[in-house]
Amino acid sequence: MSTLPATFSLVNLVASTIGSVGCIWIAAKIVGATEASFARCALAGIASVAVVVAGVMLLGPLRGLLVAPLLMLVVFKFILDTSLLGAFIIGVLTIAFQTGLRKLME
Repeated sequence: MSTLPATFSLVNLVASTIGSVGCIWIAAKIVGATEASFARCALAGIASVAVVVAGVMLLGPLRGLLVAPLLMLVVFKFILDTSLLGAFIIGVLTIAFQTGLRKLME
């Protein structure tokens, strides 16, 4: 059995993760977050996904998805050491950068 499909999936996953963390990192640099290192941005990305998933599991799908953006902003605020407005701008810029990357990949 060939390992090429599994290798391609792993490479795709790693590239996608680095791209997502890179978008958070660039947005944090633009906003001027105090702790805007690549490692802290990776931690913020992982923690925000974990907190949002936990929120959806605890609150149910509808309320969890309504509260999810606020949970993500709080995680960005504390891990990247920025204001709540700065965390909001980081979230908006990250979405814009990821959309641009997807358009480039098409």
